[in-house]
Amino acid sequence: RWQRGAREIRQLQQRETSLLDQLSAACREIDEAQRALLAQRCSAQVLQAALREAEHGQLEERKHLRALHRDNAIVRSQLAAAEAETARSQENLEREQWKHQMHLAEMRLAEKERQMQLEQRWQRQQVGQQQQQ
Repeated sequence: RWQRGAREIRQLQQRETSLLDQLSAACREIDEAQRALLAQRCSAQVLQAALREAEHGQLEERKHLRALHRDNAIVRSQLAAAEAETARSQENLEREQWKHQMHLAEMRLAEKERQMQLEQRWQRQQVGQQQQQ
C-alpha cells in the first residue's frame, strides 16, 4: 500500500511537473504574443502618424492647387482684358494712321493745286509779257 501511494505521489509529481512545464510554455507564448501585439500596435501607431502626415500634406497640396487655379483664372481674365485692350488700341492706331495718311494726301493735293495755280499764273504772266513785246 505504501509503495502504491508512493508511486501515485511520484506520478502526481510528474504530472504536476509536466503541467507546470506546459503552463510555463503557455506563459512564454502569451508573453511573446503580448510583445508581438505591442510591436504591432507601435507599428500601427507609426503608420497612423505617417498617414496623418501624408493626409495633411495632401490637404496642403490641394489648398495650394486651388490657389493656383484661382490665380490662373485671374491671370487668364487679366490676359483676356489686356488682349481686348490691345485690339482696341490697335484699331485706334490704325484709324489714326489712316486719318494721318488722309491728311498727308490732302496736304499733298493742296500743295499740287497751289503749284499748278502758281504755274498757271506764271504762264499767264509769260504769255502777258510776250504779248506786250
